Amino acid sequence: MKLPDEAVRIMPLGGLDQFGMNACLLENRGELYLIDCGLTFPPPPGYGIDIIIPDFTYLSENIDRVRAIIVTHGHEDHIGAIPFLLEHHDIPIYGSALALAMIKRKLEEHDVADVAYHEVQGRDQVHIGATRFEFIHMNHSIPQTLAVAIQTTAGNIIFTADWKIDLTPLGEETTDLHTLARLGEEGVLALCGDSTNSNVEGFSVSERVVNREITQIMNERSGRVIIAMFSSNVHRVRALLSAANHCGRRVVLMGRSLERNFDLALECGAIAPPPTGTLIDASAIERNEDHELLILTTGSQAEPRSSLARLAYDDHNLLSLKSTDTVILSARVIPGNETAINTMIDALCRKGVEVITQRQRLVHTSGHAQREEMKLLLALTRPRYIVPIHGDFRMRVAHAALAKEVVKAFPLVINDGDILEFKAEAPPQVVGRIPAGRVAVDGKLMGDEDDVQIRDRKKLAATGVVVAFIVMNRFDGSISNGPSLMQHGFLADVEASEELMLEAEEFAREHILSLNEKVRTDLSEVAEAMRVAVRRYFKRKLERKPVVIPIVHEL
Repeated sequence: MKLPDEAVRIMPLGGLDQFGMNACLLENRGELYLIDCGLTFPPPPGYGIDIIIPDFTYLSENIDRVRAIIVTHGHEDHIGAIPFLLEHHDIPIYGSALALAMIKRKLEEHDVADVAYHEVQGRDQVHIGATRFEFIHMNHSIPQTLAVAIQTTAGNIIFTADWKIDLTPLGEETTDLHTLARLGEEGVLALCGDSTNSNVEGFSVSERVVNREITQIMNERSGRVIIAMFSSNVHRVRALLSAANHCGRRVVLMGRSLERNFDLALECGAIAPPPTGTLIDASAIERNEDHELLILTTGSQAEPRSSLARLAYDDHNLLSLKSTDTVILSARVIPGNETAINTMIDALCRKGVEVITQRQRLVHTSGHAQREEMKLLLALTRPRYIVPIHGDFRMRVAHAALAKEVVKAFPLVINDGDILEFKAEAPPQVVGRIPAGRVAVDGKLMGDEDDVQIRDRKKLAATGVVVAFIVMNRFDGSISNGPSLMQHGFLADVEASEELMLEAEEFAREHILSLNEKVRTDLSEVAEAMRVAVRRYFKRKLERKPVVIPIVHEL
């Protein structure tokens, strides 16, 4: 699509009406900039799909105009798809030290080298191509989160990233309200803002309050305390190390991603080194008394191979749970994981373990701003237009209404793939669309989430499969052997299934013999006739139609 160069365009590739896969193209002076490049995960049962990434078709077709990837922070839903893009294209990356360290590690795992990294921090102003970017420090559940203000030909556009205002943060300064206010004085054309908690009243709770609550729980318990959390929340990890030291406990980090992210944060200076002697190896657990131990682990979402899930189901090679243990789930429940988490909690409780979630105690806080924080940000920046991003549709609509109420910002509630165009002295409007689908990644294979392969997997999971085998004489069309049927995931009752399978075999045999001799010598015709006959039989008998795989051999 050829578009005039004087316009500024916002083109989301993902992140709207969903959680994850945040990626948005911004065009200024004919140059393209990708703001974040994240992934998401398939909803259960997943059908073997590992992750889902944005459709990069438009970006690839215009790669000569792409100047940079601008990364706001190091969460998977903002950086996870970068390796799949850079496997094919050479694009420089701008981001904080921690975000770049996480991206480097991911690219190494994908054998992607020779990438140009540019480290930035809050209040840095950088010209990339023909456009100036200013980075703004924001509080979030991962260190070194950056909003970005972009100076375009139509005016200043701010992408807030994921953010909150924490007036008593751990290990970092509070959100840079001064810079946000200055930008408001200069004039903000549009605010592309995180909408996650737009329906939640009040202010979000400070990390310091959560740390104080968990410290109190540690002091109250005489057994081991095990805390499951997101591996990227390294500020919370670092604060708990200090708290454990004050409580006379030593700390074990359990889980590869937790250990890796903590090490990366230390290496790039995102967190301070822990108190000497606080961290111990998991192999030293048995050499310490229970009241001397704090174990930080992955598995807050009951991921099948996570440390906490393996402990819950007696599958951990270094540790077994005791009835005197206390398990704290210091994380929110991600939609879609409720059943797995509840099942895991039941397994923990069966062992006599005390389980504490944020329903019982204040052991977690959101990394996203609530309504009062949003009002403050809107009042400081005073945007003419609000473009709600990052959240379900109802959240984005609530964010738009809030902005209209607070600063009379005109709402622009767009969809993934929309081309939102800004021109001087003209109202913004959606002028077209670009590809913005969901690409499923299965190992090294990639394809559209709704392609034939995925539809077949869904169908197999829902209906089961019947394999029909027959041997035909290619010369006279007679049946030499079969049909023989085998089923998987279709019939549960063994005795009934044997009888039904025999009846289905006879039904298919009669159907094939009813064909004329010429048709029976065509093996493709026999295969289709057998497939149709088997499905028709089970439809009549059970009101169900399995996937039928016909196999025809010839003599």
